[in-house]
Amino acid sequence: MILDIRDNRGGYGTAHNRIVGRFLPSRRKVAVSYVKSGPGHHEFRTTEVYCEPAGPWQYTKPVTLLLNAMTGSAADLFACYMISTGRPVTIGSTTHGNLTGVGLYVLLSCGLIVRVSHGYVCDANGRIIEGNGNMPQIEVAPTLSDVREERDTVLERAVAELKTRVRTEASSTRISRNRTGAARAVTMVRRSR
Repeated sequence: MILDIRDNRGGYGTAHNRIVGRFLPSRRKVAVSYVKSGPGHHEFRTTEVYCEPAGPWQYTKPVTLLLNAMTGSAADLFACYMISTGRPVTIGSTTHGNLTGVGLYVLLSCGLIVRVSHGYVCDANGRIIEGNGNMPQIEVAPTLSDVREERDTVLERAVAELKTRVRTEASSTRISRNRTGAARAVTMVRRSR
């Protein structure tokens, strides 16, 4: 499966757990959230974020997640969660790194209202996403000639990566079945003696 969230600038991020949960065989830590909790510079409330299997079935085959610099906000958070599960191979370029969903609105004396972030999000390994983005495992950047020729080299690489992973998965399944069969045969020979 190819999940393409390139150029997705986000939205309202309430479906993350339900979507990510469709790819999980078990509960996983997907992020750590830090929200300002006092006047001191380092006073933050820390919350570990977990996702667990969702829905009546889970997709367990290989997955790629396509990213680019326009992937931001709720899409950046979704990328963080998915990457933290270890399920997808990420391909493309580093995301925007804007997760100011943890924010509050402040009315300035001049009448303007501004949104101020009062926290930040890290992936499951503690890497800050805000300002840094989610980095792909396989970096592929379209060139000017790719655009002119209407070639999507990121998608092409994702298809190639999936084909390799599906072949590898099928091969290891055959080996596993062969080993199991061989073990049964040895057991049967020993019992018959």
